[in-house]
Parts: sequence; structure tokens; C-alpha cells
Amino acid sequence: MPFVNTGDLFETTRQERPKESLRSTGDKQSKLSRRLSSLENTTALSEGDKAKARDILSSPNAVEFMSSEESDPGDTTEEWSRGPKPRKIRKLSWERSKLKNIKEILDECYSSGLNAKQRRTSTRVSRCEEVSPRPCPVGGPSWAVRTRTQ
Repeated sequence: MPFVNTGDLFETTRQERPKESLRSTGDKQSKLSRRLSSLENTTALSEGDKAKARDILSSPNAVEFMSSEESDPGDTTEEWSRGPKPRKIRKLSWERSKLKNIKEILDECYSSGLNAKQRRTSTRVSRCEEVSPRPCPVGGPSWAVRTRTQ
């Protein structure tokens, strides 16, 4: 059987999925994994809230409920000169405060479990007032998503 050069196939795939898009998908998957892990270890959420979070985070479209992080080119302070570049998180216009609060608690739970070195080398994120253009996920529960954006 002759060797088939698949280099063109990989080049096409790379062009169709830009580097930033690949990183964003990986970031969301990592964030999802961290939140699922934190969900099992936190005592800061009631069992009802844990069940709600589990429904969202275990759904097939779970990454659609994750806010995307992007590089923060405006932050050039000396504090950020070492380690990963800071990232900013834009608000999701359709996200209800209940879901936002649950995600913040899970993120805090994850952060509190890191040792000093892990904290120093973790990506720093800041929430900004900019609104993400991402659409509302289809079939989201009413406690988590607004049907009309305000």
C-alpha cells in the first residue's frame, strides 16, 4: 500500500480552525473540568445548587455556558510581566445571576485549593463590563438563562 501524504489535509484543518479558536476551546474544556472537580469538593453550595450546576456542567453543550477568556492587551503593568498573560472575561448578556454566582463559587473553590506556586503560575483573569456577543445556548434552563437580554 503506497504512503499517502496527508500534509494538505492538516493544513486545511489548521486554516479552518485558527490558533485562537483552538486555544479558546481548550481553555473552556479546562475550565469545565476544573468546575466539575470543584463541584464535588465544595461545601459552599447547597445540594440543590450543586444539582443545578451538575445539570449545566454535565450537559452536551456545557462549554456554551462558559464565558470565554481573551488576552487583555490593555494591561501592561509590571505585576503581569511574569507568568501567563492576563485574560479578561466579558459578561454574557443572557446569563442569570444565579448561574454567574455558582460559577464564581466554583472558581473560588478551585483557586483556594491551589498551592502558592500554582497560584503564581495560574492565568490571571479579570471580569470586565464589556458584553460578549455570544448567543444564548439553546435549551438552557430558565434559572440559568434569560429569554430576553436586557
